[in-house]
Amino acid sequence: MGVHYVPRHAVHFVLNQNTPSPTVKFSLVGDSLRDGWVVAKAVLGRPRRGKRTAEVVGRDYDSGDWRRLLDQRDWLSFLRLEDYLAAPAGTRSRIVDGRVVRLSTEAYNREKIRHLSVVLETGPRCIIEFGCGTGWNHLALRVAGYEGRYFGLDISQAGILAAQQRSDHFQLQNHDFRTGDMTDRHTWPPSTVVNYEDATCFSYLSLEQIPGLADVFVREAWSKGIKVLYLFESSSPRASNWYSRVLSGVYLRAKDYQRDLGKVLNRLQQQGVVVEWGQSAPVLSPRLFNEVSVYKVILGGRPDPSEATKAIL
Repeated sequence: MGVHYVPRHAVHFVLNQNTPSPTVKFSLVGDSLRDGWVVAKAVLGRPRRGKRTAEVVGRDYDSGDWRRLLDQRDWLSFLRLEDYLAAPAGTRSRIVDGRVVRLSTEAYNREKIRHLSVVLETGPRCIIEFGCGTGWNHLALRVAGYEGRYFGLDISQAGILAAQQRSDHFQLQNHDFRTGDMTDRHTWPPSTVVNYEDATCFSYLSLEQIPGLADVFVREAWSKGIKVLYLFESSSPRASNWYSRVLSGVYLRAKDYQRDLGKVLNRLQQQGVVVEWGQSAPVLSPRLFNEVSVYKVILGGRPDPSEATKAIL
């Protein structure tokens, strides 16, 4: 898939200039003060600094965009999943190879699907997504050719309802969406339903919504016997224009993004929870002021009962 991981003992935040270029075509646009103002307004207008607990996150999404998505149910206008994902019109500013570009929403969706398919690199028969939201990544994995079992877990009831309804509308099979807290393994599907040791698990921009709980989540996954975790998390972009660089720093601090995730994983490796881990070069720019890297985390074997108890303390 063209995603290159950096081993733990190397420099974690590496900008790989040899990363394959996107398959879609981009057009360069100049630095725009108007775009900068839009970014500043988005960054400074809704700060999320502070206690982003699971309860706060769930309440935000249940009463926000995901509730509107559930009320509008725009997917009912489409018969084919491929048409639905290709439907959004318009363009959005993104950062590609350190430059601000204008990218169509449909082309961006194709890129996101391509990068999400890194989860399929080992040919998994079962995938678990922690923090699945409204199930967009489930749709993307199906379009990418995945036909195995899928479990989606999210704390938002509105998100889970939207995910289930969208998947049912497009007659997708072999999936299960459940309400649960990714930091509490007792709310996850029971081991009688899913074999955690054989599953490939991932989260997409979820840990950064609950800062300070990355350690808890990885330990919970370890306690369940999960062996491989893919964590799609934000990093600061390689923007060539000054306002994107400045606003990136403001945004990441305001959102409490997990820039210290490497330190957490190093500590867990010293404790035997993590065997090894690596971080890819940035693979996607969801906004002007942040990019996404993939952390591939290999966990140790299932702990003994006493260690499993410690994981939730």
